[in-house]
Amino acid sequence: MSLVKAGGEHHPVPVKEIAADQGISQDYLIQLLPLLKSGGLILSERGPGGGVTLARPASEITLADVVRLTEGSLAPVACVEEPDKCDRFPRCVARKAWTELKDAIERALSSHTIADLAEEEEKMSRAPMYYI
Repeated sequence: MSLVKAGGEHHPVPVKEIAADQGISQDYLIQLLPLLKSGGLILSERGPGGGVTLARPASEITLADVVRLTEGSLAPVACVEEPDKCDRFPRCVARKAWTELKDAIERALSSHTIADLAEEEEKMSRAPMYYI
């Protein structure tokens, strides 16, 4: 969302600025960037005037895309995607529930884009605060 807000769809946004906006350390963000870059979500430029840009429009990047790259899987347990790793697979009574949960997570995260979140963040920042 920091990239969208700062115009990162069109020009590089410094890593320091993104980290500050998201409230995370630069070191942590620097660990995530190679994952996002290799997954085709961002581009990076070094040097003065460098930074990070989105590799494609924010409206085409879903939360599922980001979570898959940073977490590795949307499955709540490994056997959902790798049944051969579980000795209980052929007779597992919980597998159906785990698969349904994975599918629900996939649907939920795939239904929200980075652009959606940036828009929601913008709306929330403009909402009046009422104090009693």
